[in-house]
Amino acid sequence: MNNLSVILSNFILMEEAEPEEFEVYLLICKDGRMSAGCYTTGTNYPQGVFHQSRGGVWEKEDIYAILPIENEYVDLKSFVN
Repeated sequence: MNNLSVILSNFILMEEAEPEEFEVYLLICKDGRMSAGCYTTGTNYPQGVFHQSRGGVWEKEDIYAILPIENEYVDLKSFVN
């Protein structure tokens, strides 16, 4: 099995971030875990949260940094031999 390594950069510190509604982000959580979530606000979460695909949420206060990923891409040609 071949493994693929990708370096991610340009994360935005949560204290400096202003997430956009319905944007999907890669998250670095304050406990060191990584996750992904779609940012939303609303009556249940007026402060804004990141919704995970499995139904959970991350509150902004639990996030260290974010990276908007919907417009990111990996140049796979550089990995092909």
